[in-house]
Amino acid sequence: MQSLASPYALLGAALAGALVVSAQLYGAFSPPPPVMDLPVFCDGASREIRPGESLRVLIWNIQYGASTKHQFFYDGGEAVRVERADVDWTLDQIVQTVQELNPDLVLWQEIDVGSDRTARVDQLAELTRRLDHRCYASASYHRVPYVPHPSHEPMGRVDMRLAVSGNLRLTDARRHQLALLDEPWWRRLFNLRRALLDVRVPIQDGRTLRLLNTHLSAFSFGDGTLPMQLGQIRDLAEQGVRDGEAVLLAGDLNALPPGDDPARFTGQDRELYADVGSPIAALYDSPYLKPSVPPERVARNPRPYYTYVPFEGEPDRMIDHAFVGGPVQVLSHKVWQDRKDISDHFPILLKLRVGP
Repeated sequence: MQSLASPYALLGAALAGALVVSAQLYGAFSPPPPVMDLPVFCDGASREIRPGESLRVLIWNIQYGASTKHQFFYDGGEAVRVERADVDWTLDQIVQTVQELNPDLVLWQEIDVGSDRTARVDQLAELTRRLDHRCYASASYHRVPYVPHPSHEPMGRVDMRLAVSGNLRLTDARRHQLALLDEPWWRRLFNLRRALLDVRVPIQDGRTLRLLNTHLSAFSFGDGTLPMQLGQIRDLAEQGVRDGEAVLLAGDLNALPPGDDPARFTGQDRELYADVGSPIAALYDSPYLKPSVPPERVARNPRPYYTYVPFEGEPDRMIDHAFVGGPVQVLSHKVWQDRKDISDHFPILLKLRVGP
């Protein structure tokens, strides 16, 4: 005969279950630590950089593999989620483009891993497998079990990441938490937590190339968050240079280059760049860092350096940037503007020489 559990046992089980659920929710919604070690995945086919070797590095915000045929809600449209066919097509085009450009390393922004809005596709696994990248590391910067926004079609589960991948050996990956938007705590529970992915690539002479990959806040509207984030990444990059490392700092910085007056925009586009002065001057003026393309060259002829494409518009701004410091030289900087249908950002292809 089966015995019935006592009311105390049932109450204890219920409390234990509630504690487990509370712990899981706290872990899912609580802010990550300031610095967090991350796993690096490499196989035996990866290699180290040869001193003096020329490297091709691609920097690309892929708009979470959703293509540009939809106008998303944060850009004034209605779209939130896309069909699996759209994701598959976009990944096909990304793979084709990367294979054509043939980089040694890729610094990715906005890679979705199992997000509801992109049909739960693990884009990092798909891209590294199809590109035969032997090494990769990633850091989440929007990871929430359920986002109830927007009201007409909630985003649901989201996991968006920064990543570095390629066939060079990667080591010592870390995630650095960046300043958060000045907003209520309940919004912070569900919003992006901007971060910097910090990865080292060994050089055969014992030194390292330090890759700092990031995507800074787009909708701070002059609340001071962007200057704080730029100061944080500048400090990390400069410390790497002082430590004798070759440093590449790159990504979608959501900041106009010095001299580009945001007054040329209208409406929300102007408000996006409402910070006083030029926040990115903190990087351009650094004594330890050099931009991959001189600002005076951009000022003379900005069109070839535009990296962002508005929905159904033409490229109109440079908000993706790269900086180097220490024993590394930029041989060329090219914005690959051939395709507007893959992402709202064009990839940047850098050719670098590491070492003497």
